[in-house]
Amino acid sequence: MRKPLTGEPYAGNPPVRFGGRGGISLSYPLSALKLTLEKTPLTPFIIVTGSVNEDTAVDCMKAGATDYVVKEHLKRLGPAVVRALEEKKICMERLRAEEALKQSEGKYRTLVENIPQKIFTKDRRSVYVSCNELLARDLGITPEEFAGKTDYDFFPKGLADKYRSDDMRIMESGETEGIEEQYIQSGEKVWVYTIKTPLRDKDGNTVGILGIFSDITERKKMEGELKKRIKELEDFYDMSVSRELKMIELKKEIEGLKEALEKFKKG
Repeated sequence: MRKPLTGEPYAGNPPVRFGGRGGISLSYPLSALKLTLEKTPLTPFIIVTGSVNEDTAVDCMKAGATDYVVKEHLKRLGPAVVRALEEKKICMERLRAEEALKQSEGKYRTLVENIPQKIFTKDRRSVYVSCNELLARDLGITPEEFAGKTDYDFFPKGLADKYRSDDMRIMESGETEGIEEQYIQSGEKVWVYTIKTPLRDKDGNTVGILGIFSDITERKKMEGELKKRIKELEDFYDMSVSRELKMIELKKEIEGLKEALEKFKKG
């Protein structure tokens, strides 16, 4: 015969036996509940008793018991077990979903924090909701401090007005846009290429905007230098062509004068 497990008595609790032949005999229901939840927290715990008073049963339910059945109403035991198992199944599914969500969020966060682009989200009012570490570092704050800010907290009014106008247009149209625009970085104006796309809820309603941008200042400088060189070459070409035309006209004039001189000599 197994030796009964014992625990600290809960004042006012009468003895109760859990389990049948070969089961576990415990003297106090709350001690049994505590032991069960410590060892296997997802195991359904049903109290079957003929002596536990209502207050004790309520205390057990508050402490985590699934249900309690008085021996006088054992016909409730079957449905209670079925319900307990269903609750456990639902709980397990929820835990698996939460774990999958955590893993997904972890992969997303790893991706967001390791790409070279700066990322932000805004709500429907164009108020910032989140950003990655790279953007927060640019602004001299943490990602946690970023939430609740607006463009006016970081940029000159003219630039902030433009950003918000772009946000509203894109959220209204529902279309993704790529925009070359100026941006303030370390107190200096730089050029960035920004992709903005509407964020939608499960029903397809636009609830905000997602922005991803990268610095294209060097590219813009290269473009400027190339345009300048092209203009110089075009001007030189035009000048060369103009000079060549003048040389052709001058040569024709010389030939004409030579012919006139020959005629004059033959005179």
